Amino acid sequence: MLSCLGLTGLTLPNSPNAEEALSLLSIPLPPTKTMIEKATDDFLGIGVGKGGNGWVVIRCGELGAYIKSRETKGQWVEAFWTEDVDKVVDVTGAFLRRRRQRI
Repeated sequence: MLSCLGLTGLTLPNSPNAEEALSLLSIPLPPTKTMIEKATDDFLGIGVGKGGNGWVVIRCGELGAYIKSRETKGQWVEAFWTEDVDKVVDVTGAFLRRRRQRI
């Protein structure tokens, strides 16, 4: 599919939302942090990105987002802060849309 779109050789992030990720892997809903971590490991086991060195970012609404690669430990990013609002991180996937628009 990627070759049909002319995207071979690019490492695009894999960033489903929690429900999409669990559904793709036939893991029952509702999402929990434990289930999201398992889904991330499953995606990485299948292989993500060039040479399997890609990242998985699963967006989980009020749970935040979980990010991991084969070479890095998984990390939860909280959905919001109640203090230090200048540290707020967009976990909705807007950063992916901007990246794809540049490609």
